Amino acid sequence: MARWVIFDMDGTLTDSMAVWDEVPARLLARFGKTPAPDLRRRLLPLGMEQTARLMIAEYALPVTGAEFAALAAACVREGYRQVGLCPGAAQLVRALAGQGARLCVASATPEPLCREVLARLGLLPYFEFVASGQKDTPALYLACMERLGAPCPAQTVVFEDAPHAVRTAKAAGFYTVAVAEPHAAADTPQLRALADRYLLSLAEYLPGVQA
Repeated sequence: MARWVIFDMDGTLTDSMAVWDEVPARLLARFGKTPAPDLRRRLLPLGMEQTARLMIAEYALPVTGAEFAALAAACVREGYRQVGLCPGAAQLVRALAGQGARLCVASATPEPLCREVLARLGLLPYFEFVASGQKDTPALYLACMERLGAPCPAQTVVFEDAPHAVRTAKAAGFYTVAVAEPHAAADTPQLRALADRYLLSLAEYLPGVQA
């Protein structure tokens, strides 16, 4: 049985990747600028601070990092009002919690925004904490593992939908479960190759709730 579990949020628990796909263009449009075709891909591994620095520098935006973060949060908060849970998310989280597993969320999305959407969708009480950070290094996952009280990465399950995040967690020794993300079908071959287990939806993990 999975006893220590780290969940990504956007695209894994919540059907919200489309919100983030729109944010860079919406922010740049405020300043009359157009995003480069590869901007979203480059932003995926980054946290909010790193995203702000990159976009302010590359697009010469007349704002501070704090001002950029506030604008981005407003865009995301607006989009989050419409999102729902991914198939099987509520059932799996509740089943794992019911079996005594210790659960947390690790996301590149700022913690307050994660907590807001998870609270609205009724899942926040099942998680011991929500942590935020970038996922191009294992620091976030290792910090979550320590806070959960897990003995080692190999005994900690990480659910993710993005190849870069699965790659990071897998390289650090975590048991990785990749979940298909409908907005990123092109990532399927990478996810299948990288992860210990690949799911079309979280509902597939439910029978027996075994790793």
